[in-house]
Amino acid sequence: MNKQMKYSSHNLKLSSGEYTIPGADLLCDTQHYKAVLRTLNMRFSEKERSKIRIADLGCLEGGYSVEFAKAGYDAVGFEAREENIRKCNFLKEDLKLQNLKFIKDDVKNIEKYGKFDVIFCAGLLYHLDYPVSYIKTLGKITNKMLLLHTHYAVENDLLYDKADELPETKQMLDKYNYNLSAIEENEGKKGRWFREYKEGEEKETIEKSVWAAYSNHRSFWVLKKDLLQTIREAGFDLVFEQYDFLKNISTDDYIERYDRSQFVGIKS
Repeated sequence: MNKQMKYSSHNLKLSSGEYTIPGADLLCDTQHYKAVLRTLNMRFSEKERSKIRIADLGCLEGGYSVEFAKAGYDAVGFEAREENIRKCNFLKEDLKLQNLKFIKDDVKNIEKYGKFDVIFCAGLLYHLDYPVSYIKTLGKITNKMLLLHTHYAVENDLLYDKADELPETKQMLDKYNYNLSAIEENEGKKGRWFREYKEGEEKETIEKSVWAAYSNHRSFWVLKKDLLQTIREAGFDLVFEQYDFLKNISTDDYIERYDRSQFVGIKS
């Protein structure tokens, strides 16, 4: 592997036996990936998986796309940033997976790439300024299933609304770096705004900000109940929250601590 190409999130085993992030947990062994794969494999038989087209939106370093391809699915990863797409294409070349493809483009242009059986949207929705419209777009181009892992806003939350009055919540705000706005309405749904970077930020800075939005300086976190309703309005008549991405459902406070969870929308 090119030593100048440093992976920061997805650890995969390369053809040489090297790892993209030596010492880190393999992505395929993470609880989140295992939960997603269980859902996919429950819906699609082994015989039909090669015909199931999965779009991995904002695929970052390409790890999930790779694992979907390894599991037999027809995987297409979408990534806008040049540095990340180089890492993605290196994986494709090294692992020689014929059912794997990467496309360099803003995910907001997803409609022009046709329809998909499954949309995998993890760590992306809360970076968009019009998430309601985007989910409805995904509803138009998705034949069977939406897998959505995302933050959402909480309506009555002292962490945001009382931060000035309660110093200890201000410390938590600084710790988790959310700093969301008061409750507002956007696209007919309630939620909170999040500042991604300053308006008019230079393109070079945005390219390097791999954990931020790509083409909007602020994003809108929809309230959880409005998020669930939006998924249903987008044409997914079965809507679930999937808890088995947690290692221990009874003791892990990940969902409450981060206001983030795994959702599944299915067209029955």
